[in-house]
Amino acid sequence: MKFHLVFLSLLGTIIMGNLCADTWLCKQVASIKLSTGLYNSCGLGVNSEESMARKLALKNAFDEFYALCNKSYDCKGHKLSFEPLRTDCEQQTDNNWKCYRGLQVDVSKEKDDSWSEDYAALEKSL
Repeated sequence: MKFHLVFLSLLGTIIMGNLCADTWLCKQVASIKLSTGLYNSCGLGVNSEESMARKLALKNAFDEFYALCNKSYDCKGHKLSFEPLRTDCEQQTDNNWKCYRGLQVDVSKEKDDSWSEDYAALEKSL
């Protein structure tokens, strides 16, 4: 009897994990503002090499965030703190890798005078 309960519990955990993975934020939306000063940004990268697809997904997550932030008075020019979220990669039938990358960004109320230079340096590094 205990074996059946453990087995059913394990099976339920696996099924729920798969359902949650399929509805992961970055597979559903590009970006979202969670609250004042807190954003989740997502990027997609596709390449024949997994490492390059991961890098493109990260670059696109930053690009997505900065595109929104540049249009927002309570974001542009403020200090930013980035926290990496999940990266999910899958090999496609054409042998390309498709990667989704998430970032959580906390936008401070404090202004940052070097904001535009920081973004330019980030662009060059990716």
